[in-house]
Amino acid sequence: VRLIAAGLLVDRTVGRARLVRVNSEYPLLRPLTELVATTYGPVPVLGRVLRGIDGVREAYLYGSWAARRAGQPGRLPRDIDVLVVGTTSRRVLAEIGGTAEEELGREVNVTRVSGSDWDEGTAAFVRTVRAQPLTPIPLGKD
Repeated sequence: VRLIAAGLLVDRTVGRARLVRVNSEYPLLRPLTELVATTYGPVPVLGRVLRGIDGVREAYLYGSWAARRAGQPGRLPRDIDVLVVGTTSRRVLAEIGGTAEEELGREVNVTRVSGSDWDEGTAAFVRTVRAQPLTPIPLGKD
């Protein structure tokens, strides 16, 4: 009720049902969304699970999550696409993806590219990923 009164949510009654949705015109919607995503979303979780893993040079969100964070409209993504630049084994990255999935409640797909492929940027996959929004995943110390 308070969020409706504040204007963050809007509601309407259809028969005996009350429908509630986010007010897309609310002026603070984007900053609030960013605050929640930055505090509890995939970036901090993935940063924590990737931090200190041997062979991880860089990591990024790409795909629909990165697009939403960049302000592109669309539905809430069903899965999370993560790009790891480095030499970490695919087995270790699969384990990390599983850990992140448990915490985030969404499928996490981790793809690895070598540092040289990322730096050269000539491989088709790398060119495709770089042409779309990317969200860096900080790997620094807490």
